[in-house]
Amino acid sequence: MPSANTGVLSPGEIQRSFETFQQQLEKAISTTSVTGLQLYRQDLQQEMAMEVPVDTPLRNRIRRVPGQGGAHEWYRLEPTLYAEGKFIGGGPATGFFAPGALPTFVQPTYQHLSAPYRLVGDMVSVTWHDQRAGRSYDDLRANQLRVKMINVTLMEEWAILNGNSQTNPLQFDGLDMQITNTLDYTNIAAYPEEITQATDADYTAAQPFKLFEYVGAACGRISTNGGQARMVVLSYKTWGKLNRVLFQHQVRIAQGLGGMVPMTGVGGGVSFTTFDFGWGEVDLIKSRYVPDYSYGSSIFVLDDRSLDNVNNGNVIQMADLDPLGAVDLGLISTSNQTVIYEDTLLMVTCPAFQYKITRVM
Repeated sequence: MPSANTGVLSPGEIQRSFETFQQQLEKAISTTSVTGLQLYRQDLQQEMAMEVPVDTPLRNRIRRVPGQGGAHEWYRLEPTLYAEGKFIGGGPATGFFAPGALPTFVQPTYQHLSAPYRLVGDMVSVTWHDQRAGRSYDDLRANQLRVKMINVTLMEEWAILNGNSQTNPLQFDGLDMQITNTLDYTNIAAYPEEITQATDADYTAAQPFKLFEYVGAACGRISTNGGQARMVVLSYKTWGKLNRVLFQHQVRIAQGLGGMVPMTGVGGGVSFTTFDFGWGEVDLIKSRYVPDYSYGSSIFVLDDRSLDNVNNGNVIQMADLDPLGAVDLGLISTSNQTVIYEDTLLMVTCPAFQYKITRVM
């Protein structure tokens, strides 16, 4: 207590107050696991080590457009098939007409499509205990916001490939569900003109270029349908296999040219990020979220841009009713909570420009 006369603590009173405080502090500190434990400054670096993948190549690449309403709707113009090929409305047989006459009217075919938006998100929670432990609310929240926003983008990246509204009605359908054009890797006989595998003994013995031909066949079919393959998305395992195949392909070219192309020193040091399978250059994108099953994996051969001004950037896109953001929910129970979310969906507006190679072993 302060001196009754002066109101100032005497040296003896200061000493007793300090000893009382020290005793109370030591009671609050556990010394069971470390001998002589007292207060020490934590050696905690500012940047957290994140032992998780954080790259989202498809989410970063696919065009995003704003949405509105309860569902996203769009029209798709379908080609009209004639013996001469694909047209939009009338064909050559009815399009040429005599002077004074009129060409035959043929109504173009449109499809009206719609898909509901889907919510994906995660929670940030800063408890009272965390704040009382010595870190500020702003520091804790900022760290969790960063981590949880990354996590939401990872979940969206997974859904772009694997989303399935049939198994989970809360998900939007991903590429695996929306792409219906397929090439079966286990059924070479179904594609005799595209997958040869019979032109030389080495070629058929180990089938080193089977994968090369399948990707090239998918690129060719997309071009035939009016698009152009822009990227090939595959698992890490399949990407490694395709990378080796492409290297063998380059070696074969060098051998065919009599060794005029220097190949010394390249060995295992070649990594392909782009390649031309005969139908234009495509980007090779490996993804952790393309699963490798016991029956094989899938390869997605995609046109995400198309050739013309009408469809440019509109072939595959994300429609965002509410872009990725954070909303504070305030105090709930004994923690301050924030929801990180986005309201979005994947649109494959031109499925004819997309192919999927299935059961790749």
